[in-house]
Order: sequence, then C-alpha cells, then structure tokens
Amino acid sequence: ALAAAAVAAVLAVLAVAGSAFADAARPLVRGSGDAPSRVGRGLALGGLALLVVAAAVAFWQLRRYGSPVVADAAGTPHVDPLGVLAPVLALLALTALALLLNRPVAALFERVARRGRGLVPALPMRWLARRPGLYSAASFVAMLGVGGLTFAALLSGGWSALDARTAAVATGGEVRVVGTADASVDAIADAHGAAVLRSDVRVGGDPATLIALPASELGTVAPGTLEHPAEVAAALAPESSGAEAPLPVAVDAALAELAGVGVGDGFDLGIGAVNRLVPAEVAVVLPAVPGAGAPAVLADLDAFEAALSVAGGAAPPATERWLAADDPTAAAAAIDAARPSGS
Repeated sequence: ALAAAAVAAVLAVLAVAGSAFADAARPLVRGSGDAPSRVGRGLALGGLALLVVAAAVAFWQLRRYGSPVVADAAGTPHVDPLGVLAPVLALLALTALALLLNRPVAALFERVARRGRGLVPALPMRWLARRPGLYSAASFVAMLGVGGLTFAALLSGGWSALDARTAAVATGGEVRVVGTADASVDAIADAHGAAVLRSDVRVGGDPATLIALPASELGTVAPGTLEHPAEVAAALAPESSGAEAPLPVAVDAALAELAGVGVGDGFDLGIGAVNRLVPAEVAVVLPAVPGAGAPAVLADLDAFEAALSVAGGAAPPATERWLAADDPTAAAAAIDAARPSGS
C-alpha cells in the first residue's frame, strides 16, 4: 500500500512537471492560445473530481473504522489498503485543489498590484496570472512537501502513542508482580491489584499462552491494552451454567489465523498443567492479549476455574498479580524494597 502511494505521488509530480514543461515550451502570443484548451481543462477537472471522490471515500472509511487495521466477518484483523492511502489521497487532492485556485488567486493579486506605480510586483504578478501552468510543478512540489512535513509531524505523535500502547500490551499490568498473587502486595505498593493465572495451553495442535484474570478488572489493572475493555469483559462472562456451556474466551489474531477459528467457533482448550480438555468458544478476536505474547488466549479467571472443575480438574494457582498504581515506578520500588534480601 505504501509503495502504491509512493507511485501515485511520483506519477502526479511527473504529470504536473510535464504539463509545466509543455506550457513553458509553448510560445506566448495574444489570443486564445494563452488559455488552456477546453479539452485539457475538462480532463484536468475530471481527474481532480475523481481524486477528490477517492480521497473522500478513503477518509470516510478510515473514520468509520478508526484505523487502517479492520476485522473481517470472522473477526480476523487485516490491513485496509484504502485506509492506508487515505492521508496520501487527501494530501494530493488538497494540493490539486490549490493548483486549481492558482489562476484566480494570481489574477486577484495582479489587479491589486496594478494599482501601484512600479514594475514590481505588478509585472511578476501579471506573468504569474497569465502563465500559471509555468509554475505549477514548483508549486505542486512545494505544497506537497509542506503537507508531507505536517503529516509527518502529526504521525510522530501517533507513533509515540502507539509505542506506549505496544509496551503496555507486552507488559500487561502497569506493575506486574511475578511469583506471587498474594493480595498483601496491594497494600505494600499502595495500588489496586488482581490475581492472574498464566498457563501453557493447546488449541488443537497449536501451543498458546493462557491469561486468566477477573475480566471486570481488565480496564483497571491493564489500562491502555484494549480499546474496549468493558465490551471484552462482557463477552468473556459465561452466558449460562452447566457442563454443556463452553468457556467463552478471547483469542489473539495470531492464534485465530493459526488455528483457523473466529467468533462463535468452538474448540477444545488443552490445559497442559492438569492434562484436561475444556470446551471453549471464541467470544472475541483481539489484536493481542495483554501480557501474553502470541499466540494467546484470554479468559475470565472465575469462569476458567469453574469450567476446569466441570472437566474434572483443579486450576493451578495464580502466580502473578497485576497492579494499577498512580505512580507505577514508586509502586515497583516499594515492592522491591519489601522483598527479603537475596530473593
């Protein structure tokens, strides 16, 4: 998609440069020869209209989904080429519109300049108003460059936010305590925590990592890792009780593609620690499961323990605690200071 955008930009520059060269090579005479032909103007306006429509459709689709990464009917995310090209198409469309307004704006400046007595700026403005195509290539490149720099500056802030979110997804909780799920850690760190179970599982023949924690705490102990934590928590809540009810789980995009599963599909979740199979059903497909890497499965801790009990096994103990703290650095330092020396 990026290559296509680059090709489109290069072709646009070459087209404008070629038009400017042809205009410069044409002799300057009085009469209709100085004005662009009706055919040429019609083609230019038609091309501009198509470019504006394409940019509008691309931006509408980008705003509708909120990201160039969209999910298909099965819940599997993929890159939308039109969404990726939306900023480039918008920049090209705005630049082309500015070039279209070049002639009337230059004519207006010429009228203002003619009121003066000197040759400058009247003569340059008159030349620009009568031969705007001669400078169209330079104007196009300048506007495209300024617009590109502005877009790059905006993109830099977006990348910073994306980098912070990527780090949050990789870590899971703001403070992640490994080796214990004891609630006494909360008081030491002056934070709110939740117990987390991490286990190796299998989906069919594919290995994965299971993260089980109270789903209602997702937005609290793992902020910034999911776009809609409340909706994910609601999806992971079991709809009914009983031996026949599958465990609702969330899978990441990597596992969905690897195992060929989507929303509504059922499978047997193999729990290696207790050698049991738990019937599960995909409730939602996530770009990534917080704190797990890929491929991974996310489940509500209570629902997982209940489903494993029905399958005849006992859930292994939670060995992590994720904390939400006002000052994560200070909370981590307090936990380290409270640990026995040498541990």
